[in-house]
Amino acid sequence: MCVVFLASCGGQRDAPLTKDEFERQVLTLAEGPGNEASALYSVIVIGLIPPEECKSKAARFHEVLEEIVDGVERLHPPPEVAELQRDFLVAAH
Repeated sequence: MCVVFLASCGGQRDAPLTKDEFERQVLTLAEGPGNEASALYSVIVIGLIPPEECKSKAARFHEVLEEIVDGVERLHPPPEVAELQRDFLVAAH
């Protein structure tokens, strides 16, 4: 009984996304957290913030990168892009 319950709570993956669905979801990550990560990176690297803010901005940058990686990891890609997703995740981890 417990195994059936656990399987119904996410133990099985849904069918792969279509290529268009996968692309839309990746673009959503790029436009949301991706834009935030880019802005944070620029602020940190160019040094537009006082040194006392750098640590908190760097921590937030790390959180946003994890959010992006987690988002990509949750996607169930279509077969034609599964290897690209796998390569990205290997590099990201």
